[in-house]
Amino acid sequence: MTTSEPPQPQDAMLRQFLETAARVSAHRKKYLLAGPARMASFARRNPLLHKLVCWLKLHSSCSPERLLEEAHRLASNANREMSPQAPSGSASGAPAQQTPAASSPSSAWELYIDGCRRAPDGDALISACRSACGDTFLHERENLTQLYRRFKPKEIGCLGSGCLNDVPVEVFLRGGSRVCLVDWIPGISEKSFAFGLIRPRDTGYACLLCNLPGGGAKFCKNFKAPARSAHVCDNFCLLEGDPPRCTRYETGVQPRFLAGDATLGRATSFAAGAERIVASANSLTECFQSLLQECRRFCWTARQTLDIPDGKLDFVSSVMVMSQFEHEPYEFFSKLLVKRFGQEQILAQEESLRPLMEELRAELFRMQIDGHVREMYRLVNKKRGHVYFSVELFEKHPERKDFFLAEGTPFMLETLGNYFFFDLEALPLDRTLRRVDVGKGHSVIQSYLLTPAPRPRPAA
Repeated sequence: MTTSEPPQPQDAMLRQFLETAARVSAHRKKYLLAGPARMASFARRNPLLHKLVCWLKLHSSCSPERLLEEAHRLASNANREMSPQAPSGSASGAPAQQTPAASSPSSAWELYIDGCRRAPDGDALISACRSACGDTFLHERENLTQLYRRFKPKEIGCLGSGCLNDVPVEVFLRGGSRVCLVDWIPGISEKSFAFGLIRPRDTGYACLLCNLPGGGAKFCKNFKAPARSAHVCDNFCLLEGDPPRCTRYETGVQPRFLAGDATLGRATSFAAGAERIVASANSLTECFQSLLQECRRFCWTARQTLDIPDGKLDFVSSVMVMSQFEHEPYEFFSKLLVKRFGQEQILAQEESLRPLMEELRAELFRMQIDGHVREMYRLVNKKRGHVYFSVELFEKHPERKDFFLAEGTPFMLETLGNYFFFDLEALPLDRTLRRVDVGKGHSVIQSYLLTPAPRPRPAA
């Protein structure tokens, strides 16, 4: 079977883009170092170039041929989108072959991970998550509060901040620290922060921001100094509900909300590869085999760092409880398979595919853990910094009473040990090992305080 060349774009703009791609290939270092301002300029003036440079940042070790192949793919997709829609049937009357809709490498992934926040009942889902899990993660907030008061960090980064169930952000802000809340779902931590600002009182309401050091204008663009006896600012406008909110709240300078992939972009790289491979593969087996190759050849080399300078943070928190890193990217891949091949075909081949499924999931997990630990090490100050990291050690069997070792735990601990030292005396042991129950799931969680090693130890 021969493979045809990608359709050549007829539009002059697309031909020019392919010429630009050749320059990107020849001067890749310059484009890899492109900062936020230049990337924003690309996005405004040449969206295709922006997509290509984003892809290059995720696959910085790719060959020139691979880069140009990606440029052709982007150009071909754009060309199809600009062309008139094909009729539903061919001239012979046979139905036209359906192909998945073309999209940018990460657009479908971005839509997927943002689904909760954009859902019609997104606010209710976030509120329910905060209510259901707030008590469960009280232990984490207490541990972080204790460590905060001991080390008094000025620059804090919370990776995977989500609904803020495990982050005592109020404590950090009251202490005058600068806080960056990072999650790959855009806006989820910002919305969760807004949900926690207004507290009922016997005689009305109080806003957390009115009593923070440095003035409320630092935390809300619409803040207007309140009267001396008031507990809310003069721009306060109540939206009743559970929880009550202020409709005038608008994100200020602090805390900083950052949407990003804290695994060096490896989850995003995996999702982009999955979207491309599923769209062109002829079988389920080919999807798994090709994506495994994609992981090992390209995704492991992704180095898309967060928009935070090296060594900037005095304290980094990352809490991994219940859900494993690979769950969302793998679920995204599974949905692509269902859309392309149908649920019946997948179920019919499930037993024969199981070894490939498990191999891919394990590879995805290791790849993301390695990227996440490397990113934490990059972010934390090497002289005075600390990292708080929680690991799911054991899970309870759903049908028996015993627990089993959570998959990937040995690799996770080994990877942490390659970059950090373990401080087992900063917190009492009875506060670092505990059982956590969320819904019907039961886990044993171990928390660690880590200090960065002077230099990483080579992996075995």
